[in-house]
Amino acid sequence: MAGLNSTLPPSMLGTLDWIHWAEAGVVVFAALALAAVYTQPKFLMRRLRNRYPSAIWFAETDKAVVSLTIDDAPSNNTPLILDVLKKNNVKATFFIIQGNVAGREHIIQRIVDEGHVIGNHFVADEPSIRDDIDVFERKLLHCHETLLKYQPRVRWARPGSGWFNKDMVQVAAKYGYRFAMGSVYPHDAQVRISKINAWHIKALTRPGSVLIVHDRPWSIAVLDEALPVLTKKYSFIPLEQLEREYESPESFADVPPPATEETALLPPDLEK
Repeated sequence: MAGLNSTLPPSMLGTLDWIHWAEAGVVVFAALALAAVYTQPKFLMRRLRNRYPSAIWFAETDKAVVSLTIDDAPSNNTPLILDVLKKNNVKATFFIIQGNVAGREHIIQRIVDEGHVIGNHFVADEPSIRDDIDVFERKLLHCHETLLKYQPRVRWARPGSGWFNKDMVQVAAKYGYRFAMGSVYPHDAQVRISKINAWHIKALTRPGSVLIVHDRPWSIAVLDEALPVLTKKYSFIPLEQLEREYESPESFADVPPPATEETALLPPDLEK
């Protein structure tokens, strides 16, 4: 390469240097972007909250309180997850996929009996944002009806894959739902190494965090390692308490009131 460079004119050498710097810049930018996605820094979470205040992302507080959410329940792993939560005296919000319920009704009953909250995670593990809005509404309500068999009202919904738009927010709010997102997510639906996921949660949890953990076989070890550490620093409280007592006032501009039993009924055109 040195011999080649010695035969090139200075202008060409300058171009090659620029290309090398540009390539390095792209690599650095990509690395920073991936780091931001993985670590979800506070400034990024604030921007998301300010852009979408109708969802809860975290609470802006110095109080040592956090909320834990479990995605994609129920499964055959859920009883073991419940055992870990019980051992650590931690309550969580379980986001229920309706398609996972058949044959596991007793697990949902145990979730509720042990003082946890259930939320709406629609009917399948799929990106909700891909659905037409009427299909989105139908799936929301079909899961809603199932959840009301176990809990008198349901406050929280989490769109599949975490992506949503304003139309989805408006439909959910019509039935008293508020989207629950999060600020600490170890990407455990893809990352299966329990030690890494436990480190992520322990290292990045801050006062007011909303933690997202998926109902997966490897999540049992994650919670078993992380919760004994976190419970020494934080009180785990329900999402509704975090919302009511600790969330920033500006986040309430477009927040729907809680659902009531009257919102349980499907509109006539959706009773199919």
